[in-house]
Amino acid sequence: MPNTAKQNMDFRRANTDRVIGLATTAKVINEPWVQHFIKAIALTDDPGLEEDLALALKPRAIEQLFRDIPFNNPTQAQLSEFLQMQHPMLFGIVPDLGLQFVQPIDWFNQHLLILGGTGTGKTNFLYAIILMAIRYGRKIIAIERNKTDLRHLRRMVPDLLVFTSRTIPYPTFQVPEGVDPRLFLTDFVEIFCKSHGLLDLSEGLAQTTLVNLFRERGIFEGSQNWITFCDWKREIQNLRFNRWDRRSGAIDSLVLRIDGYLQTMPELCAIQHGPSIGELCEHSFVWELANESERQTRFLASLFLKNLYRFRIARNERVSILRNLIIFDECKAAFPAGPANLTGYAPLANILSTCREVGMGFALSDQTADLNDSVFVQTRTKICMRLGSGKDIQAVERTFGLDRDQARFIPRLDIGDAIVRVPKVDEPFLIKIPRVRLQ
Repeated sequence: MPNTAKQNMDFRRANTDRVIGLATTAKVINEPWVQHFIKAIALTDDPGLEEDLALALKPRAIEQLFRDIPFNNPTQAQLSEFLQMQHPMLFGIVPDLGLQFVQPIDWFNQHLLILGGTGTGKTNFLYAIILMAIRYGRKIIAIERNKTDLRHLRRMVPDLLVFTSRTIPYPTFQVPEGVDPRLFLTDFVEIFCKSHGLLDLSEGLAQTTLVNLFRERGIFEGSQNWITFCDWKREIQNLRFNRWDRRSGAIDSLVLRIDGYLQTMPELCAIQHGPSIGELCEHSFVWELANESERQTRFLASLFLKNLYRFRIARNERVSILRNLIIFDECKAAFPAGPANLTGYAPLANILSTCREVGMGFALSDQTADLNDSVFVQTRTKICMRLGSGKDIQAVERTFGLDRDQARFIPRLDIGDAIVRVPKVDEPFLIKIPRVRLQ
């Protein structure tokens, strides 16, 4: 190869490497216009091309160096593709580009995960997606544990209903329309006993006593003479065993758990008739579980949502659009980490993979990443705000596919800043979530 040709090739390679380094530092390496320039520089001997691109990239590269942000931006083409979809939901603004990041509302059928510590803007983001979903005519079921923040949305949505466990008008033992009562009892007993850590012996007694009550009331034959917790407690106490019989201990365990409901939510335990689950879920409502134990929250929320799923399946209401957006704040109560035979029983885990066919979508929110594995596997879009715990950061690094520098950046996120992981964009990126002002 002639010496001049080799020199020109070395010159082009040096220029190409230089602008690639600048583009990478400026976080615009994936932009089509940048890639077009780089190809032209690699194929020509025109030094003006390299100078023009370097002149454009230097300010951005210097800004990124000062900020030391280890994230690339999505391309304008990727963001534009989201904007063209029907019923877009604004998640935030990509700071360096000033462009909106949106997702179509019907993608909530494939679920959303929001992680963030106290004071990071997580509740503000929940406000935003609830208001947008209601604007598009979708019904909200917002389950809130240990807080009463979401009730403030009534300032902007006057017909939003707010319930507590004492005021929700849904009988616990009411079988959803079209659902086999035996299937309902199987769900009820499994969720109740495993949510409360009861053993198989207690589960067997619970099943036997409830079947007896349903048979006496004619519920298997179509009667709607529903039972209450008081009825169930009496039926259990009517069982007689030798005091050395292990079943005596199982009776005590069941009665102890039932008494917990009778003491903390007597109104709910006494309801015998109320609106059907289909009628109730035609409204948007907030269900505050602020004074219940974690196990009670897990049971009540899981049973209600399992009943809604069974109701939709029984009516063959299979749809491709979102009908109910289920907001579950502090979702660890229903999706605890750990082995299923211990504390990690998550009755809703299997529903996450199938409920999209009946128009149910979940937005799961928590202050910790110490959640059931199904939450990370089954959520299409993941958002992480500032976290402080090293264990939580390690979990996000693994499940979001972050590199080490990106994971170290999590504690530095400002209020309203979030890391987004979504399948249609190859790498995680940052957004700024706008503040919602409740008038």
